[in-house]
Amino acid sequence: RPGVGTIERADSKGWVIVKWANGRGNGYRVGASDKYDLVYDSDSDYAPSAPTVTPESGPVVRKQDTGARVRRGPDWRWGDQDGRGDGSILPRQASQTAGWVTVKWDNGQQNSYRVGAESSYDLVYATLPDSSPGSP
Repeated sequence: RPGVGTIERADSKGWVIVKWANGRGNGYRVGASDKYDLVYDSDSDYAPSAPTVTPESGPVVRKQDTGARVRRGPDWRWGDQDGRGDGSILPRQASQTAGWVTVKWDNGQQNSYRVGAESSYDLVYATLPDSSPGSP
């Protein structure tokens, strides 16, 4: 799969070195200056004993985080429902299944997406969540 790499080294300042499938390596932010350049790819078969990552815009959304700004993530399979733009997570609905959240996109469409259901993550944060306790 193109765009998949393995974390070679990490430091305490929020940076990692990633070695890509093409053999090249580079440094990426994973919290430095409150920025995230990578997301975890749980489906990779390049290095099953080491975490792998794919370039994305932010950390993967893993919970109901009402009001958070999001965009399509590593497991996206929903075509252009998002209009290739950002959206906001809506409050939890009584009938909502665990592992799913509802998003209203800037294009006006609204639908539900996986945040752990089926071991899949359809969304990443478009802007960083606040650093209050309980935030990812």
